[in-house]
Amino acid sequence: MSSNFQSSIHFLLNKLGYKEISHTSTIVRDALRRSFAKFGEGHVANLFFDHMSEIYGLREDQYLVRFELVEKSLSSLFGSSVNILFAILKEELLAVSDVKSDDYDTGDAVSDLHRILYHIAEDKVLRFVEELPSHEHITLLYGDKSSKDKVINAYLGSEHYHDVPKAILYANSTRFRQPNYRVDGIAYSELEVESKEEKRQQRKFSLEKLAIKINEIHGRNKTQLPTRIVGEGDNWFIDNGYLNELLDLEKALGRKVKDRMCYLCVYDSSRITEEQLESLASCHGFIVADNPMVIYQSSN
Repeated sequence: MSSNFQSSIHFLLNKLGYKEISHTSTIVRDALRRSFAKFGEGHVANLFFDHMSEIYGLREDQYLVRFELVEKSLSSLFGSSVNILFAILKEELLAVSDVKSDDYDTGDAVSDLHRILYHIAEDKVLRFVEELPSHEHITLLYGDKSSKDKVINAYLGSEHYHDVPKAILYANSTRFRQPNYRVDGIAYSELEVESKEEKRQQRKFSLEKLAIKINEIHGRNKTQLPTRIVGEGDNWFIDNGYLNELLDLEKALGRKVKDRMCYLCVYDSSRITEEQLESLASCHGFIVADNPMVIYQSSN
């Protein structure tokens, strides 16, 4: 997936009223302010932020999570001397992260900055997903498959939830099981039933069948922690002509799940339209997007 396409996902979420709450933008803003001061240009910080908002038409929390935009603007303002500023910014970000400086010392400050910020953003998202409380219904819109794997493993693989029943809806039977945690697998295709319409035999998706399976798994939960459910490839619904059933499921779950469980929906963002995304987003209070990893919360 191109970075430009994934950038459009972030911009669309902003357009839909979702705001970044992982605070990556705050970390970048504060590190930039300190860097400007050490660079001897502390007075231009506010001017720079106003300039960014004006040229990109975005709020501060929107453009600061897109470091390529910050890099481009800094380079145009400071020319060749920007490398000194980048080196200072790198040290400021290392000071507030848990990464080892030796792991981010390639000699290319810009490349190192991108990797440090990626790590900071990813760490915040994975902690959020791992600690997700009861009743939450969130979605992941991924452009990079490694992001999907990391988020699902954080969600299901936490030692804290070792004794909690977990289930994963999957499309590919060879990929859903992981050796480091126990999980019930439910194939999407298991939830189809035969239906006769207009004298023709057809397959239909059964929300009732899904509810029975999830209730059976949730019924085994003897802890005070939420049962964890994930649909690891919910594009399956759209690919198989079940968009209406998918929207019915998302609406039935609502932004807050009624029972003591939490639900993670996972979509390949390159395979859903803007219109579909708008409909799906309305059912989730929180949305995670990648490249970079960001947590968004609905302002509605």
